Amino acid sequence: MSVPNENYRDSTVEQFMLYPSFVAWSLRSDPESMVFWENWLTENSDCRPQVQQARLLTIALHTQYQQPLSATTIRENVTELMQQVETMPLRTHSFRHWLRQHWAVAASLTGLILLAAGYWLYPQPATTLTASEWVKKTGLQQAIEKTNTASGLSTVVLSDGSTVTLEPGSHLYYPPRFEGSRRRVYLQGEAFFEVTKNPERPFLVYTGASVVRVVGTSFRVKASGLAPDQIAVRTGRVLVYAYHDFEKAGSNERALAEKALVLLPNEQVILDEHAPMHKVAVQHAADVAAIIAPQELVYDDRAVTEVLEHMATLYGVEIVYNQKAMSRCKITASFREESLEERLRNICDAIGTEFNMEDGKIVITGQPCR
Repeated sequence: MSVPNENYRDSTVEQFMLYPSFVAWSLRSDPESMVFWENWLTENSDCRPQVQQARLLTIALHTQYQQPLSATTIRENVTELMQQVETMPLRTHSFRHWLRQHWAVAASLTGLILLAAGYWLYPQPATTLTASEWVKKTGLQQAIEKTNTASGLSTVVLSDGSTVTLEPGSHLYYPPRFEGSRRRVYLQGEAFFEVTKNPERPFLVYTGASVVRVVGTSFRVKASGLAPDQIAVRTGRVLVYAYHDFEKAGSNERALAEKALVLLPNEQVILDEHAPMHKVAVQHAADVAAIIAPQELVYDDRAVTEVLEHMATLYGVEIVYNQKAMSRCKITASFREESLEERLRNICDAIGTEFNMEDGKIVITGQPCR
């Protein structure tokens, strides 16, 4: 989908909902639109209240009708409500206040609008910790920001060998080297984590509304800031906290244990600040790792150089190897739900090489195919 080259800053809530690219971003149906709007929102953060209202209404409308909507249908559903709001500053808390004061008006609208109104009356967790605040609180001398501006995945290799595979439009903040007793990163967007095990140094993912604590495991985090955080576990054990609970507990392990929700493989949690955290089973286990490899990978007597190039493209990560030495190597292999590290290990074992994750890339060494 082509994204128009427009500023959009003067758009109303209804106008946002009429832009095809905005609808595609809201429904996560087009990578190019997702990248565009995530970047636009970062550059125009003062427009977030309008964007939040428009996005929630868009999701509600499309959930109700389950089909592409005409401009007329959109206008028919939102015009009455928006007319009541246009006379006041468009701030999220003011919008919620108006709904409380004019519930009779809201109640007279369709069930669809009531559904959308519920998002504001009982709002999803707001970002309580921004990336800049996180950098200050952690005392980092230097923080690297990685933004996936591509239409595909982009994988970051951290200093401890952990990998973070970012969805389009997602942002990761992390130190060049982990120091101290905790490994800490900050995520805005959606990513799949494969954490190198280190019991002495827990790995913490901050999203603003939540904190995820692990020792070594793989899991997926969705934290757009416009919807509840969602954490799903693929392997290992994950502890999830509401951010304010985690900060209140501090270094008190007993208090942390009382506030944590424990997730095991194929379990997930949706973090809503107005409802108790509770875990549910993932409907399809493969969905947890779906952003990594949604399809089965089969290589039948393929050149290893070709396989590595495909893996580099799939994960959005740089793989360094001796092309001349490996030019004579071929491999037959199939993969289903293995992690990136497991796939690389299988490939390297098959051709007699080794690999290391260093300086943000994967380096393969050794004498292959001897």
